[in-house]
Amino acid sequence: MTKGLRQIIVLILLMACMPVLSAKSVFYIHKALSLDGCIVHLRVSKQEANYFIVAIVESDRLHFLSEPTMKVITFKDEILTFPGSVVTDGSSNYGIMIGTIMVSDIHSIAQFCVTPDDFEKLKDGIARIRFSMTPNNHDHSFTKDRIGKNLYRLYLKAKEEDSFSPSVPQTRRSMRNR
Repeated sequence: MTKGLRQIIVLILLMACMPVLSAKSVFYIHKALSLDGCIVHLRVSKQEANYFIVAIVESDRLHFLSEPTMKVITFKDEILTFPGSVVTDGSSNYGIMIGTIMVSDIHSIAQFCVTPDDFEKLKDGIARIRFSMTPNNHDHSFTKDRIGKNLYRLYLKAKEEDSFSPSVPQTRRSMRNR
């Protein structure tokens, strides 16, 4: 194998293994090998003038309540409570048959309204997060910040994408010519 070809292969492998810096969501795994295990994805979206944190919980039994809440404790010991609404509850992508028991993966989705001031507080880091769910609440503690600063970055990205100037009229032709 020539030296140039070897360098190209190493470069391609390095690029494939590098973490993606422009991620659109933050996630963590809660009790991976236990009965209450789940994967939580958090995203930031903007609808009209409000910002939302969209929580997607992948589990085999957890569902959001009809009027869910998200409670957060920051590393500065501030307690923040966000009211939410259920987007989808209990959509299953597939099921796995283990012996005679069917285990399915449930995606429960809710969105929580967050003000820009609260995003500034989340920038300090999230020490604990709790979602009101059934059959029991989802509660996860962090020893160091894994999601607070990343949610703040996603908020800044959503805010930056919304830098549309309403003083300039938008036409179909001007949007096509972008």
